[in-house]
Amino acid sequence: RGDHSYGASSKRLGREMAAHMTSSGEYTAERLRQLKEANRRNTEALSEVGLKGSFKPEGEEDRGLATPGDDDVPGARSDEESGQAIPTPAEIEAAKLKRRKLSSAPAFIPVRGSAKLSSVAGLSDGEEGERVKFKFYDEGKGVGDMAGGRYVREIDEPAAHGISAAVVSVADLDNQAKEAMENISRALRRMEGGEVSRDGEISRLREKVEFAEGKQANAKGRLDSLTEQYVFLEQTQQYLSTLCECLGDKAGDIEALEEDIEGVQRKIDDGLRRLRPLARDVLFQSMQAGIMKAMFLGGTDLSGPDAQRVAEELEKKEADLVDAHCRRDDDGDGASLRRVMEQDRKRYGAFRGMSWEFLNAEEDGGHRAAEDEEGDVLEEKLKDLFDSSHTLLADVDEDFCSLDRIARRLGHFKEFDRGSYSQAYVPESLPQLVSPFVRLELLQWADSSGGKAAVSAPLGAMEWYRVLKSYKADPDSDLLRTLTEKLLLPKLRFVVAHLWDPANLHQTRALRSAVDDAVVGCGVEGGSEALQEVLLAVRNAYHWDHENANAGIPMWPQKVARSVPLSQGFVAHAVRRAAHKFAGLLLWEGLIDQGALAGMAIKSIFEGAMLPYLRTLKSDVGAQACIGGFLCEAVPEGWLRAVPEEVGALVGFVRDCLADCQAAAMGGQQQHREGVDQMRQFLRLVDEQQQG
Repeated sequence: RGDHSYGASSKRLGREMAAHMTSSGEYTAERLRQLKEANRRNTEALSEVGLKGSFKPEGEEDRGLATPGDDDVPGARSDEESGQAIPTPAEIEAAKLKRRKLSSAPAFIPVRGSAKLSSVAGLSDGEEGERVKFKFYDEGKGVGDMAGGRYVREIDEPAAHGISAAVVSVADLDNQAKEAMENISRALRRMEGGEVSRDGEISRLREKVEFAEGKQANAKGRLDSLTEQYVFLEQTQQYLSTLCECLGDKAGDIEALEEDIEGVQRKIDDGLRRLRPLARDVLFQSMQAGIMKAMFLGGTDLSGPDAQRVAEELEKKEADLVDAHCRRDDDGDGASLRRVMEQDRKRYGAFRGMSWEFLNAEEDGGHRAAEDEEGDVLEEKLKDLFDSSHTLLADVDEDFCSLDRIARRLGHFKEFDRGSYSQAYVPESLPQLVSPFVRLELLQWADSSGGKAAVSAPLGAMEWYRVLKSYKADPDSDLLRTLTEKLLLPKLRFVVAHLWDPANLHQTRALRSAVDDAVVGCGVEGGSEALQEVLLAVRNAYHWDHENANAGIPMWPQKVARSVPLSQGFVAHAVRRAAHKFAGLLLWEGLIDQGALAGMAIKSIFEGAMLPYLRTLKSDVGAQACIGGFLCEAVPEGWLRAVPEEVGALVGFVRDCLADCQAAAMGGQQQHREGVDQMRQFLRLVDEQQQG
């Protein structure tokens, strides 16, 4: 490329060359010289600024540098090389036309172009070699210095408008291609984003499907659970309805049976309460008459006619007392009284001496009716009633007559649906629901028929207690306490009033154990009204027995008593009854006031009845040791710590008894060793407390 001066010179030379070439006529030598000179000057001018023009590739016929357009004009050669004729006007005109076409385009070095570029430029295959060229620009060096130049591939414009349109079309195509690429890129990005969005949407839809499937599974599980719950509640409703209907039928039978049994037991108890003290009194008075007769006859070791007279005196006194009773009480011939007296004679006759085993034996026969017609009828009726109690539920299915099964069924109901369990008022209705079973078992528990001792079995052995104790849980925590206060304690009150013998230590222990179970195991508070009624009945029973049962112990001389039949057995049984009442009273420590217990046990029984008799046994130290040891074992340990004044008399007797035993060297005898050991332990504890 050149500067402004190069542009002006080039234009001027072009005008001169055009003026020469457009002249008509024949070329003279002078004119050819001018043309050559103009060509030379043009070439020099080009060499000053830059190379511009067309050059044929090397290897053509004409290797020289032609003026622009000479390669297209036939026969246009330099004079020195070709020697051909001067071009014709037609050739010159053709050259001029072609020059005009190329005048507006820069000069190019012609090279072989590509088909693609030719097609883009709108060129034909013949024109490709001419129109696809390299521009050569001088980088500040001469034309001959090709090393510093650079080639730029361009499309030679065949015509101003044609090539411009081609270049514009290529630019537009490039822009359109770029825009298309951008659009494609944007579309690709949108597609990729849409694909990601679709993937996210698919994930969300999958999650929704999974969530819906989970909800469906939950709904199905809930439906199955509700179905199971509905079926279970329907079955439970039918079961409870059948159970209530069954218990409604049987409850009346149980209540009637309970009333019948208690009625018979009252009649038997009334007879025993009236006859047994009377029988002991008759025997006591008749034996007292025999003692007096024996003392009148000499007193000791009577035999032969004297012993016969004593026996006759005894029988006469007994007959007179029985007749007096029959006249006073309108008791017919007194057969019932005689039968009771006969039972007592058998027991007195079985006595073989005072021992530890005798004192700890149970007082038998205390709950048997007289062996007369009326007593037999009552006993037989009572036995039948108790047999009926065992078979009352025999016609009922086991699911409805077993308290254990009922409790398990209700427990399952509570665990399965506690809400429905509470809404059905089962906790509130449970005491009434199970009460028939409790009442029935309490009837059998207090079975006194056939001489059985009432409440001989512990409460823990009863089915209702074991079952309902294991059932104890909120909201049923008050179930046992409610049943105990409403059913068990009233039954115990009846037992104390009509079936319990205060002089029977084994029955007293069973009764105290039942009360402990009610207080501790069933949660009954000490201030419970039902419990206080039981304890009041216990105190009344002791008072009644002391005032009406001739609890006193006869102090007959032993040598004289040996001459009176059964008198020693009578005294021994009186001593045992007194000792059992003493020990039984002290079992109620903690439930009955200590002062009241001390007044009845120590003052009334020990000091009032037993101690005067014990002092007469100086000659029978072994009997003293057995009785003293039995009493020491019964004293509560709390009393030993406190050592109340009431125990002082017992402590004094024990010290004297041990001294007598040591003097008689009886500590090693087997039949009295237990009593001696008990007294020594008792005194050791007392001495430790006093020293402390």
